[in-house]
Amino acid sequence: MIDEILQLDYFAAIDRHFADFLVSRFNGDDQARLLYALISSCNRAGHSCFQLSAVRELPFYDDFPSELNKLASGTFSSPAIGAPGDYRPIINDGDLWYLHRYHYYETNIARQIKQRLRFAAELDNDLAGPELDHLFGSATDIDWQRTAAALAFYGYFTIISGGPGTGKTTTVAKMLAVLLDLIPGLRGRTALAAPTGKAAARLEESLKTVRSRLGCDIPAETTTIHRLLGVRRGKPGFRHNRENRLAVDLLIIDEVSMVDLALMSSLLDAVPDSARLIMLGDKDQLASVNPGAVLADLCGRGEVNRFSRTTADLLAAAGCGKGISTMAGQGPTMQDHIVQLQTSYRYPPYSGIGQVAPLINRGQGEKAVKVLEDEQAGDIELFPPGKLESRLKKLVKQFYPLYLQEHDLSKIFAAFAVFRILVAVRQGVSGLETINNFVEKTLAEAGLIKPEPNCCYHGRPIMVTRNDYALRLFNGDTGIMLFDEQEERLLVFFQGPDGTFRKFPPARLPEHETVFAMTVHKSQGSEYDHVALILPGYKNAIVTRELLYTAVTRAAKSVTVFAEKREFVDAVHRRTRRMSGLGGKLWPSGL
Repeated sequence: MIDEILQLDYFAAIDRHFADFLVSRFNGDDQARLLYALISSCNRAGHSCFQLSAVRELPFYDDFPSELNKLASGTFSSPAIGAPGDYRPIINDGDLWYLHRYHYYETNIARQIKQRLRFAAELDNDLAGPELDHLFGSATDIDWQRTAAALAFYGYFTIISGGPGTGKTTTVAKMLAVLLDLIPGLRGRTALAAPTGKAAARLEESLKTVRSRLGCDIPAETTTIHRLLGVRRGKPGFRHNRENRLAVDLLIIDEVSMVDLALMSSLLDAVPDSARLIMLGDKDQLASVNPGAVLADLCGRGEVNRFSRTTADLLAAAGCGKGISTMAGQGPTMQDHIVQLQTSYRYPPYSGIGQVAPLINRGQGEKAVKVLEDEQAGDIELFPPGKLESRLKKLVKQFYPLYLQEHDLSKIFAAFAVFRILVAVRQGVSGLETINNFVEKTLAEAGLIKPEPNCCYHGRPIMVTRNDYALRLFNGDTGIMLFDEQEERLLVFFQGPDGTFRKFPPARLPEHETVFAMTVHKSQGSEYDHVALILPGYKNAIVTRELLYTAVTRAAKSVTVFAEKREFVDAVHRRTRRMSGLGGKLWPSGL
């Protein structure tokens, strides 16, 4: 029976090989073999562990209830299994079962975060109020942006969460101005980073815009986390680590929802204990591609913007609004370091996107569909899969010629960023490959591109899918293949965060793919004026509330969704649940 279970599509060959290896190396019965395979499979799916009591949630539980119930009630004793702190392949921590390194990552992250949960009592409180007044203005009602800046001034660890358009970048710019003015020594020892080159470029551009508008002298140069830590060619780990800390007193990390457990653990190792650490992101977005849901775990499931009485009084004294004292509760220590920005400045209240995004977040699928079908909404619409070809062809012909008809590099890249097609899956009639082929065919028929069998043609957009540290090209970097008149050949151009361009012969590039369309996961950290979202047309566990929310909020002006109504509603009701022990290590039970 166990053999039959292990042959299910739920398990990959590597899961079975891993389980067989542990059983043969350390001895064990079929129940242990199934347990090891489940731990491996869960890790591949993005979970940091396997929760043994959750066997009823496995998709094949109804087919093998007796075997899985037996597994859940069993006890396991093997040299392969250890308790927290042991050096064994498998770590059992209560109801949770881990591969050793993922238990280490969670434990390391929790330990280092707890060490940072402190306030700087030596700061002069009288300095904060006037400086905050200068940049934020005086607050009558609660000003959550000002509150975030105040927490960052007083604390060594701050999380600022908020949806698109809630002013995270503006808050950071003003916060930087406050910190640099009031805390000696920070200038020159401040760093900003993001998980991908695309996210770093976007943060840098946004900060430069806000800096110009505010007229304040703040740093804007942003790098990727990998570049910040320093990749060692041919060697594991990073140049900056626990033994060689970063030379920073203030570190700001954007798009933290994209950061996985392994990278977050390495990052915290490298940040000096005396440095302020500020994390930005949207806790409701998709979790990282690799195992973990770090930002969601750090933010917990408690009430947002609830502080201890001491912290609420501190924020009230800093002029964050008279109502701030009413937000006091008996929240745990973590809650004193988290601010959720509330107001969206990007979408007017009457806009379709502005209405649908929060409805998705609240799990109100039926109401979200009504807005999608409301012609008065204007900026968001829903079409059934049967209209995909005709409507998508219209969108492709409307937006993609914008960049293909430009000649200046900056204008080409700006025009290409106006529109993007987002897909949920890679395979099938609505998958990534099919849609990219459809766009190529549509543009070729219009005489705008001339695709070649080797995929080398003027105007081909590509996305790097594997890091190449020698070329300094990283997974997620987007370039465009163009004919270079000076060199008289096709080259692929990439735009850096500073607006400059680098170019490479196509043959030198690391693994890459065409990116007229991209997966929703790959779109994180990006913003486009217009987005077309294509769902697969059938029930798929990948299509969840978090995926829909992430996709819809990539658009600044309009969204076109291709999906059956029932499929959309079901997806809104389907939440992403990643098994993890990190939240439990930081928050009381239930939060």
